[in-house]
This record gives sequence, C-alpha cells and structure tokens, in this order.
Amino acid sequence: MATMYSGFNPQLSISIPYISTQKLCYLHKAGTAKYLEATKNYISLSFSENDVGIVDYVELDVLETFPDYMIFKAVIHFKKWFLSASNYVIQQRIFEGNADFMYRHNCFWILEKVKDSNTT
Repeated sequence: MATMYSGFNPQLSISIPYISTQKLCYLHKAGTAKYLEATKNYISLSFSENDVGIVDYVELDVLETFPDYMIFKAVIHFKKWFLSASNYVIQQRIFEGNADFMYRHNCFWILEKVKDSNTT
C-alpha cells in the first residue's frame, strides 16, 4: 500500500553546490579550524531551525578563500529528516533536479542530489 509520502527518505544526504560565508559574522579568521567548525554548525542549525531535520555531519569542500570569507560546496548527511509535506516536496524537487531552501529571510541555498562525497 502506497503512503502519502511515498519515496520519502528520512536519511537522504544532499549537496549544496555553493555556500558563501560573506554575510555571516564570525569571530574566527577565515580558513581556521574554528571558522570551518562554525560554518558546519551554522549549516546544521539552519536545517534544524527550519524544521527540515537533524544533521549528522557536514562535509565542506573549499571552492575559494578570501581574507574575510570563504565559498564552499557542502554535503549534508542527516540523522533524520522530519516527515512533513514541505520536506516531502523538497525531496521530490531534489530528485527532479534541485530545490531552493530558504534558510532565513531573503537567503537561500540550492539543494541537489549528492554526486560524490570527496569533500573534507
């Protein structure tokens, strides 16, 4: 028997092809271990606060480094996606190509299927 949320994956890993930390205010110098950890925590918290799910861990691949900010590609591994109509739609859009995820007012990330996991 098919359920309303057929195909929903509660542990789906996703990719964010472009994350800039330019608008984030950090107390740590770009590129340091504390800076990278703060970025991972910010990403995890964004999914939690928006009722998407609980992130297990985040892998970051540095695309560019500037004096005050960095640009990354990220792979997000979830402990658990929360089952909801909006999260089902997000997953379906990811499976169809990509989905926009509004993580705060006027700020969004593009979410995609994981193509590879060779990030750090």
